Amino acid sequence: LYKLRQLYGPGVGGFLMMMYQVDRLAAEFLPEISAHLAAHHYGTEVYAPPFIPSLFVGRLPRNAGARILDIFLCEGDSIISRLFLGLLKYCEDQILAAEPEKILDILNKACDTVDMQQWLWLTFTFPVTQESLETLEREYWEKVQAERLTEQLAQEEEARLQQEELEHCPSYVASPTSPNT
Repeated sequence: LYKLRQLYGPGVGGFLMMMYQVDRLAAEFLPEISAHLAAHHYGTEVYAPPFIPSLFVGRLPRNAGARILDIFLCEGDSIISRLFLGLLKYCEDQILAAEPEKILDILNKACDTVDMQQWLWLTFTFPVTQESLETLEREYWEKVQAERLTEQLAQEEEARLQQEELEHCPSYVASPTSPNT
Protein backbone atom coordinates (compact mmCIF):
# COMPACT_ATOMS: atom_id res chain seq x y z
CA LEU A 1 0.00 0.00 0.00
CA TYR A 2 2.70 2.50 0.93
CA LYS A 3 5.69 1.00 -0.97
CA LEU A 4 8.11 2.81 1.32
CA ARG A 5 10.68 0.03 1.03
CA GLN A 6 10.64 0.45 -2.73
CA LEU A 7 10.97 4.23 -2.47
CA TYR A 8 13.60 4.33 0.28
CA GLY A 9 15.22 0.90 -0.06
CA PRO A 10 18.59 0.10 -1.57
CA GLY A 11 19.21 1.59 -4.98
CA VAL A 12 17.05 4.17 -6.65
CA GLY A 13 14.80 1.90 -8.71
CA GLY A 14 11.60 2.67 -6.83
CA PHE A 15 12.29 6.38 -6.88
CA LEU A 16 12.99 6.33 -10.63
CA MET A 17 9.85 4.26 -11.20
CA MET A 18 7.78 6.82 -9.30
CA MET A 19 9.26 9.63 -11.40
CA TYR A 20 8.38 7.62 -14.52
CA GLN A 21 4.79 7.33 -13.28
CA VAL A 22 4.55 11.08 -12.64
CA ASP A 23 6.03 11.81 -16.05
CA ARG A 24 3.57 9.54 -17.86
CA LEU A 25 0.61 10.81 -15.83
CA ALA A 26 1.59 14.44 -16.49
CA ALA A 27 1.74 13.67 -20.21
CA GLU A 28 -1.73 12.14 -20.00
CA PHE A 29 -3.51 14.63 -17.73
CA LEU A 30 -1.47 17.82 -18.20
CA PRO A 31 -0.30 17.59 -21.81
CA GLU A 32 0.31 21.32 -22.22
CA ILE A 33 2.66 21.49 -19.22
CA SER A 34 4.30 18.23 -20.20
CA ALA A 35 4.91 19.41 -23.77
CA HIS A 36 6.21 22.80 -22.58
CA LEU A 37 8.78 21.15 -20.32
CA ALA A 38 9.66 18.36 -22.76
CA ALA A 39 10.33 20.89 -25.54
CA HIS A 40 13.13 22.25 -23.36
CA HIS A 41 14.28 18.78 -22.22
CA TYR A 42 12.97 19.23 -18.71
CA GLY A 43 11.64 15.91 -17.47
CA THR A 44 10.62 14.81 -14.03
CA GLU A 45 14.23 13.89 -13.28
CA VAL A 46 14.89 17.65 -13.16
CA TYR A 47 11.99 18.92 -11.07
CA ALA A 48 10.57 15.98 -9.10
CA PRO A 49 13.50 14.83 -6.90
CA PRO A 50 13.11 17.52 -4.22
CA PHE A 51 9.44 16.60 -3.71
CA ILE A 52 8.88 12.86 -4.13
CA PRO A 53 11.25 11.41 -1.49
CA SER A 54 10.04 13.88 1.13
CA LEU A 55 6.37 13.28 0.24
CA PHE A 56 6.27 17.10 -0.12
CA VAL A 57 6.43 17.38 3.67
CA GLY A 58 9.88 18.96 3.73
CA ARG A 59 8.68 21.70 1.39
CA LEU A 60 5.45 22.66 3.16
CA PRO A 61 4.51 24.52 6.33
CA ARG A 62 4.08 22.16 9.29
CA ASN A 63 0.26 22.01 9.27
CA ALA A 64 0.15 21.36 5.54
CA GLY A 65 2.84 18.67 5.89
CA ALA A 66 0.85 16.95 8.64
CA ARG A 67 -2.22 16.99 6.45
CA ILE A 68 -0.29 15.42 3.56
CA LEU A 69 1.02 12.67 5.87
CA ASP A 70 -2.54 11.95 7.04
CA ILE A 71 -3.68 11.65 3.43
CA PHE A 72 -0.69 9.46 2.58
CA LEU A 73 -1.53 7.10 5.45
CA CYS A 74 -5.13 6.86 4.22
CA GLU A 75 -4.53 6.72 0.47
CA GLY A 76 -1.16 5.01 0.15
CA ASP A 77 1.53 5.76 -2.39
CA SER A 78 -0.94 6.68 -5.14
CA ILE A 79 -1.36 10.07 -3.49
CA ILE A 80 2.25 11.04 -4.30
CA SER A 81 1.63 11.12 -8.05
CA ARG A 82 -1.70 12.85 -7.60
CA LEU A 83 -0.19 15.50 -5.32
CA PHE A 84 2.44 16.19 -7.91
CA LEU A 85 -0.16 16.49 -10.66
CA GLY A 86 -2.19 18.77 -8.40
CA LEU A 87 0.82 20.97 -7.73
CA LEU A 88 1.63 21.20 -11.44
CA LYS A 89 -2.00 22.13 -12.16
CA TYR A 90 -1.98 24.65 -9.29
CA CYS A 91 1.07 26.33 -10.89
CA GLU A 92 0.04 25.76 -14.51
CA ASP A 93 -0.22 29.42 -15.57
CA GLN A 94 3.13 30.30 -14.00
CA ILE A 95 4.86 27.22 -15.47
CA LEU A 96 3.58 27.90 -18.97
CA ALA A 97 4.53 31.59 -18.78
CA ALA A 98 8.07 30.96 -17.52
CA GLU A 99 11.18 29.41 -18.92
CA PRO A 100 11.39 25.74 -17.87
CA GLU A 101 14.52 26.32 -15.77
CA LYS A 102 12.31 28.35 -13.40
CA ILE A 103 10.05 25.38 -12.57
CA LEU A 104 11.82 24.49 -9.33
CA ASP A 105 11.54 28.07 -8.11
CA ILE A 106 7.85 28.13 -9.05
CA LEU A 107 7.09 24.82 -7.31
CA ASN A 108 9.10 25.71 -4.20
CA LYS A 109 7.41 29.11 -3.91
CA ALA A 110 4.00 27.47 -4.40
CA CYS A 111 4.73 25.06 -1.54
CA ASP A 112 5.49 28.01 0.73
CA THR A 113 2.23 29.79 -0.05
CA VAL A 114 -0.07 27.03 -1.27
CA ASP A 115 -3.81 27.21 -0.63
CA MET A 116 -4.19 23.66 0.71
CA GLN A 117 -7.91 23.47 -0.05
CA GLN A 118 -7.40 24.37 -3.68
CA TRP A 119 -4.33 22.12 -4.07
CA LEU A 120 -6.10 19.13 -2.56
CA TRP A 121 -9.21 19.78 -4.63
CA LEU A 122 -7.03 19.78 -7.76
CA THR A 123 -5.17 16.70 -6.53
CA PHE A 124 -8.33 14.66 -6.13
CA THR A 125 -9.69 15.64 -9.56
CA PHE A 126 -7.09 13.40 -11.23
CA PRO A 127 -8.50 9.91 -11.74
CA VAL A 128 -5.28 8.09 -10.85
CA THR A 129 -6.09 4.63 -9.55
CA GLN A 130 -3.90 2.02 -7.93
CA GLU A 131 -4.53 -0.11 -11.01
CA SER A 132 -3.23 2.59 -13.37
CA LEU A 133 -0.14 3.04 -11.20
CA GLU A 134 0.47 -0.71 -11.19
CA THR A 135 0.19 -0.74 -14.99
CA LEU A 136 2.75 2.07 -15.22
CA GLU A 137 4.95 0.25 -12.72
CA ARG A 138 4.93 -2.92 -14.85
CA GLU A 139 5.60 -0.81 -17.94
CA TYR A 140 8.56 0.85 -16.23
CA TRP A 141 10.16 -2.41 -15.09
CA GLU A 142 9.64 -3.97 -18.54
CA LYS A 143 11.34 -0.91 -20.06
CA VAL A 144 14.24 -1.20 -17.60
CA GLN A 145 14.58 -4.91 -18.33
CA ALA A 146 14.53 -4.28 -22.10
CA GLU A 147 17.20 -1.57 -21.72
CA ARG A 148 19.39 -3.93 -19.68
CA LEU A 149 18.96 -6.69 -22.26
CA THR A 150 19.82 -4.28 -25.09
CA GLU A 151 22.90 -3.13 -23.19
CA GLN A 152 23.96 -6.71 -22.50
CA LEU A 153 23.52 -7.67 -26.18
CA ALA A 154 25.53 -4.62 -27.26
CA GLN A 155 28.35 -5.58 -24.88
CA GLU A 156 28.31 -9.16 -26.14
CA GLU A 157 28.39 -7.95 -29.76
CA GLU A 158 31.30 -5.63 -28.98
CA ALA A 159 33.21 -8.49 -27.33
CA ARG A 160 32.48 -10.75 -30.32
CA LEU A 161 33.76 -8.10 -32.76
CA GLN A 162 36.91 -7.60 -30.71
CA GLN A 163 37.49 -11.36 -30.68
CA GLU A 164 37.02 -11.54 -34.47
CA GLU A 165 39.42 -8.67 -34.93
CA LEU A 166 42.04 -10.45 -32.85
CA GLU A 167 41.55 -13.66 -34.81
CA HIS A 168 41.93 -11.92 -38.19
CA CYS A 169 44.94 -9.83 -37.28
CA PRO A 170 48.18 -11.28 -38.59
CA SER A 171 50.22 -12.50 -35.73
CA TYR A 172 53.67 -11.29 -35.30
CA VAL A 173 55.96 -13.89 -36.77
CA ALA A 174 59.58 -13.52 -35.94
CA SER A 175 61.85 -14.27 -38.85
CA PRO A 176 64.38 -16.89 -38.13
CA THR A 177 67.79 -15.45 -37.76
CA SER A 178 70.45 -17.00 -39.79
CA PRO A 179 73.30 -18.46 -37.89
CA ASN A 180 75.67 -16.64 -40.21
CA THR A 181 74.67 -13.20 -39.06
